[in-house]
Amino acid sequence: MHSDYLLEKLGPVIQAALQDDHITEIMLNPDGRLWLVHQNDGTVETGFYLQEDAKIFVRVLP
Repeated sequence: MHSDYLLEKLGPVIQAALQDDHITEIMLNPDGRLWLVHQNDGTVETGFYLQEDAKIFVRVLP
């Protein structure tokens, strides 16, 4: 139940990235822009901005 809530707060882009075996890193800029590191494509800007509640959650992850 808690994991569903957390995944929902992270949004569809991060949810998909977490399921993609080719994504090696998920990065969040201070302005909320989300970047992914893909094994084949390198660093990719998603064009996605995290909402404030998702930014708070991402910042506390180890």
